[in-house]
Amino acid sequence: MTRLWLLALVLLPLFSVAADNADAWQALREALDSFFGKPEDGAEQTAELIRSVNQLPAGAPLVLVSHQVNITALTGIFPASGEGLILALPLRPRAEPLARIPAP
Repeated sequence: MTRLWLLALVLLPLFSVAADNADAWQALREALDSFFGKPEDGAEQTAELIRSVNQLPAGAPLVLVSHQVNITALTGIFPASGEGLILALPLRPRAEPLARIPAP
């Protein structure tokens, strides 16, 4: 059985959803996709994730779910399956974790 690694990123300050900006949300969704099968895409995809998150307007809460390989590339942390991270904003190439939330 294959284990799927999903991790929640809680970003502070929190963001509002800009429903009229579909292109920005599509770029963010693509940046959160796993690049496990294409590790050569990791640096570019992580840079796009940082850009996409940092361009979102401040506002309401936003929880992002991604994969272990993405979280490790962003933070340097190899998290447990289901573990959550709260990251400082703006995101930087080595995102600063403010807290780690263990899996239930």
